[in-house]
Amino acid sequence: MISLIKLSYRNVLRNKKRTFLTFLAITIGILAFLLSTTIINGIEKTTIRNLFDTTTPAIKIYNKEYFIDRNEIPLENLIVNPDSTIKQLKKENPNLKVAKRLKYRARLIISINETMCNVTGLDLTNDIGVFKVLNGIFTPDNNKKEILTQLKEEPYTCLVGKTLLSDLELNIGDEISLYTRTKNNVHNALVYKIIGVVNTENPEIDAFSVIMKIEDAISLGDTEGDVSEINIFYHNTNEKELQAIKAKIAQNLDNNLQIYTFTEQISDLLTFFGIRQKAQQLIIIFLLILAIAGITNTMLMAVFERTKEIGTLAAIGMKDRKIILVFLFEGMIIGFIGGVFAIVISILPITILSNFGINISNSDLISNAPSKIYGYIDWYFFPLAVIIGMITSALATLYPSIKATKLNIALILRGNK
Repeated sequence: MISLIKLSYRNVLRNKKRTFLTFLAITIGILAFLLSTTIINGIEKTTIRNLFDTTTPAIKIYNKEYFIDRNEIPLENLIVNPDSTIKQLKKENPNLKVAKRLKYRARLIISINETMCNVTGLDLTNDIGVFKVLNGIFTPDNNKKEILTQLKEEPYTCLVGKTLLSDLELNIGDEISLYTRTKNNVHNALVYKIIGVVNTENPEIDAFSVIMKIEDAISLGDTEGDVSEINIFYHNTNEKELQAIKAKIAQNLDNNLQIYTFTEQISDLLTFFGIRQKAQQLIIIFLLILAIAGITNTMLMAVFERTKEIGTLAAIGMKDRKIILVFLFEGMIIGFIGGVFAIVISILPITILSNFGINISNSDLISNAPSKIYGYIDWYFFPLAVIIGMITSALATLYPSIKATKLNIALILRGNK
């Protein structure tokens, strides 16, 4: 077996043109596999991480009737007396990080112009322990602490998403009017002063949200203290752990309320990602088929170019099985080298994607994705890439190697093919 591998290796070095063509096909295919995997996995990881940091905690509590229409953020089916629920949660676990939020739609009016926006009322004291939205505050002097203090102490002040501020050509210090229909279906409008900007890389917030302290949001929506959701922080999104926490919390929860884990909140998104993974696999299979077709054609040419060599090997007693193995080993060696080379040249673009990301803030290609996507790839994809390269090349070599064993030895040695 070792002698066959050595023979195959010498053939790889000797047939430079054929080796290069096969090597090129494998390298391009594996490189496409690694880069596409990095980008697509990055979209998934970045989106999920951004949701976890800004809008979708490990555990969320809604009114049972609210969850179905939650994407419409209505002022209906709110959580009544949320402080009582939070107090009960804290009683069971004093270290629990809990924050309530109130969300609804409103019209943002500037002079004679208006646009729809999402009003988000935050429990400023506790929200920063559950989410990272307030970490995204920036002002000309970048004094976040001062802005938070001003937001807490001064009534009718607000933060505006970075994209929304830019689109409406607003500035810090400008006043805006917000108009909505209240919980009791009454028209209400209030004037708010912009004191800062938020940049979370979540388009739902950056492009559509006006953020204020929850008391001001309650005043505009006239919800009488009712809120949209209660958010609970947990350090990871492991579904098994969250289900255990959910079961414990549910024991003392009001019957009108329902608990949802992170996975349950984004089930539709996870379904989409599952479909995307299937599509990615089909694309990879298609690329490999193209690579196999190209390599098979190259190897067939090699068989006809090396007929005398094959005939000589057969004449000296080499069995058909060993002739097939020689070709298979040649293919696997080239596949291994091509896979390793693809990994080497992919390191730089993968590093750039992972550390600097891709800005897609002006793209509509990926709905609801963060404005910046970072690459992500698990380490096991690298040895997997080499294995795929070797298997692909071996499969592509199989037919030509079998074809080689069907040649007529006598005719070959007489100079006829």
